[in-house]
Amino acid sequence: MIRCKFYIILLLTAVLPVQAQKVSWSVSASTVRDSLWEVRMQAEVASGWHIYDLQDYKGEGPNQTVLSFASSENYALEGELEVSPAPDRHFDSMYGMEIGTFEGTVCFTQKVKALKSPVTVAVDVEWMACSDQSCTPPEDAHLEVVLRGASAVSEVSAAEPAAGAEDGSSSS
Repeated sequence: MIRCKFYIILLLTAVLPVQAQKVSWSVSASTVRDSLWEVRMQAEVASGWHIYDLQDYKGEGPNQTVLSFASSENYALEGELEVSPAPDRHFDSMYGMEIGTFEGTVCFTQKVKALKSPVTVAVDVEWMACSDQSCTPPEDAHLEVVLRGASAVSEVSAAEPAAGAEDGSSSS
């Protein structure tokens, strides 16, 4: 019954007029050493809203946040994706389980080894934002950052493309 109510709310939010964006994303990169870079995907979550952590709830819970790096022969991922701050873990009565959420600013960082220069690192992000009253339908954005020498140029695109910046960072 609770799950049914959730899907009704989710369906209603899909047909209501578009509201202000609840989550905006930016991407940037900086060199660690030689050809090793840190690529940072940052989410700014609107006040009163949250997104879910990276945990796969296997269809029993909320839509988790997913960051998918495009496979490429031009770069290699080094180590695990790091998240700061850690998600707020708590029991959610709607799902009947412990879940993790992020509010405010959250930064996802992945070390990337560039195997050639320049190289474009592409990341697709999927998330769902919720407040205490409602949830948005799952959303997505395509993030790109070009690593070249000691500089980076990034771009973000979503359902409606956002303008990219030439200063090493951009946002949607």
